[in-house]
Amino acid sequence: GVAGGSPPASPSWSDRWAGPCCLGCAHRGLPSKMTKREVNNVAVENAMWEACQKLRNEEVGKKLWNFMKRTWVTALSELKRDADAPGSPEERREHFAKAFISDTLWRLYQSTEHGTMDISSNDAEQLFINVLSRPRIFPAEAGGSLAPPPKPWKLILDVVEDTFLEVTDAKVKDHSGTKTKKRKPPSKKPPGKFGGGGGGGGSQRPP
Repeated sequence: GVAGGSPPASPSWSDRWAGPCCLGCAHRGLPSKMTKREVNNVAVENAMWEACQKLRNEEVGKKLWNFMKRTWVTALSELKRDADAPGSPEERREHFAKAFISDTLWRLYQSTEHGTMDISSNDAEQLFINVLSRPRIFPAEAGGSLAPPPKPWKLILDVVEDTFLEVTDAKVKDHSGTKTKKRKPPSKKPPGKFGGGGGGGGSQRPP
């Protein structure tokens, strides 16, 4: 099991959805074997579960939990394959976090039939802050040895805001009959976009 035991289950969710207590277990609906496309780190999955449980809408929380497990693996896989990815631990952490956040929110948008995000930007920001502000949460290849980013991490606020703007634009195009594809995050972080180091204050918004 994870340090500190299993997370407490919210009363409204306890009978319908529970998070992991250990890797590879069959605990209250958790598959006994995780797929290769899902995260296989108990601490990471546990952080995602606890963050999603805090959302007011439990159905959205369950969706996001499943999406986050997959987008975490996708973001890491793309970071490893990308020959043009930044080299410093700080920049690699930013690169990974941006891809993880953006991909998760786009999957949520594309999963809805009525063209809404089903989550506010403030709730989305808090969700990713709760996951990414934990110590030693990032993969080793994405700045895992660094101290946790500041809380709140400005990068999270910026990426959530940018993604919500992109989704709004997509909704307009969808309603006008124009097919819209998800914009792939840039393979290399533009200079000065989120600043250096921990990604705190002093970041420059893109034009």
